[in-house]
Amino acid sequence: MEPSQATVKKRPNWLKVKALYQRGEGSCRELAQRFGISESSVENKCFREKWRVEKKELEEKVKEKVEAVLVDEATAWVRDTIKRGWQARKEIDEAKAQAASPAIDPAMQDALSRVEARFDDMVRRALGLPDSPQEYNHSGEVKHSFSHELQDEIAQDFNRLKEELSVFRGAQ
Repeated sequence: MEPSQATVKKRPNWLKVKALYQRGEGSCRELAQRFGISESSVENKCFREKWRVEKKELEEKVKEKVEAVLVDEATAWVRDTIKRGWQARKEIDEAKAQAASPAIDPAMQDALSRVEARFDDMVRRALGLPDSPQEYNHSGEVKHSFSHELQDEIAQDFNRLKEELSVFRGAQ
């Protein structure tokens, strides 16, 4: 007598179960329910084949790659910011040399001093340096961190600085 189709058990697709587990798409219990197999079978397979160890190693590799990409992006941004900063510093120094002339209006000299102070502030923020001691945490580390918001803010500051310098040059 042949067993009927209803009594024949299908073997689970263990490769698929393992892949889902390692991608974090279900616990052993959830995957057992999803594939219609016993939780103990999934747990035993997971233990014998060291799925947890492999999952942790995979997560670590992904984390390292993501961190490397973020570091590369941050490095490129810092390199660009420093380059733009040096250019702005050069322009400020040139404007200051011109403003030292007695023929330059004192109000324009004050405006240039404000531009220079904003530049210094911008550089501090771009490098993550605090404006005051209150911006350090209890262990002495700076509270802020690199972020896209900071990138945008610094880019806007560069644009404003450039506008202020052009206004200064136009008034001379």
